[in-house]
Amino acid sequence: MTSDLAFEGRACIDHIALSADLAATSVSPLSNLREGKKLSDHFGVAARLSAHGQAT
Repeated sequence: MTSDLAFEGRACIDHIALSADLAATSVSPLSNLREGKKLSDHFGVAARLSAHGQAT
């Protein structure tokens, strides 16, 4: 699910595992910079999940 996600030209190294009854409705990157300081050596990932068959 995160293989196509990139941030500032960098590929995503994180992954999200889902069970058969969950689906991702959106996936987005989270910056690794705060107030000019690097929090991590890679950016994060946020995902909105829903149970199959339920609206978000």
